[in-house]
Amino acid sequence: KTSFRTPDIIIYLNGLPISIIEVKAFEAKERLEDAYKQIKFYANNNNDLKYWNVFSCVSNGVQTRYGSIYSFFNHWDTWKLDSNNNIEQDVLIDQEPERATENYYKNIVGIYNKNIFLNLLLVFNNIIVLL
Repeated sequence: KTSFRTPDIIIYLNGLPISIIEVKAFEAKERLEDAYKQIKFYANNNNDLKYWNVFSCVSNGVQTRYGSIYSFFNHWDTWKLDSNNNIEQDVLIDQEPERATENYYKNIVGIYNKNIFLNLLLVFNNIIVLL
């Protein structure tokens, strides 16, 4: 018996699935690596998700990592630029738990900013986008 599984969030551009987001519950102590394994499963079992994917994202609401579905998890990282394009250091959640939401927001809003996302799409992929 085959079960149907789908990612938590898929971002489409003109009907093409260009980004997968898999979210885990922080309270349940689920690991980001588990979310990464789920994304790899989706990509390996659905060619559309694999072929058109720009990058994927995993998060537990506190920690967030981005990467390619073709790379190993140890190559995934956080978004480092603030709104002024200055490089920021990661917030160490263990040392500054009150900044966890700030870190999550910076990561999600940072890389999914329309201009940044389209730039990544144009620079790192062979997809032609007509703007």
